[in-house]
Amino acid sequence: MELSLYVNGIRGRMGKTVRAVVETDPALSLHETLESADVTIDFSAPAALPALLKKCASLCKPLVIGTTGQSPENIHAIHAMSEQIPILFSPNFSLGMAICIETARQISEKLKGLCQIEILEAHHRTKKDKPSGAALALAKAVNQGEVPIHSIRSGDIIGDHTVYFIMAGERIELKHQVQSREVFARGAIYAAKFLKTRPPGLYSVKDLFYATR
Repeated sequence: MELSLYVNGIRGRMGKTVRAVVETDPALSLHETLESADVTIDFSAPAALPALLKKCASLCKPLVIGTTGQSPENIHAIHAMSEQIPILFSPNFSLGMAICIETARQISEKLKGLCQIEILEAHHRTKKDKPSGAALALAKAVNQGEVPIHSIRSGDIIGDHTVYFIMAGERIELKHQVQSREVFARGAIYAAKFLKTRPPGLYSVKDLFYATR
């Protein structure tokens, strides 16, 4: 499928990675304006989202949002605008993380009342939001009240997440590590391909996972 993309935040760490991946695929192209692209991918800053949502809605353009640290007001706006255009919003575009989130939910259901759950997440020292969006998604998935989340910001760690299910005399560790930002870039591009032909609505990486099966 040929696909033209506009990347909001292309000068940032993730924007540059998306550009590098696009340049390896002749079916993909980058456009300098939102108006001329099939789909927009956002890896910018939460403050830029309200204006971007309005512009995409006015042009009926699908939008992939990978920017983390969104405010409650922005989350509300995402839900509202998804009634007009297809939006895929995710704090983490790794299919492996999508599987981990679902697995964490299943383990939590099996061990309900039998374990204590804690989450450890580690990222590079310049990551602004703490805890990470993926860690919050994992905590929501296990659905056992206030789950302690421990955050590390150090070095150039791209993204490590571990969920601990701690029982008497034993524990389960569910761990996910990312070695390259290309994982997120390829996931966001796949999300854009998925979104191009979808009707208005709010989608997640979980929808991508089931679309590949």
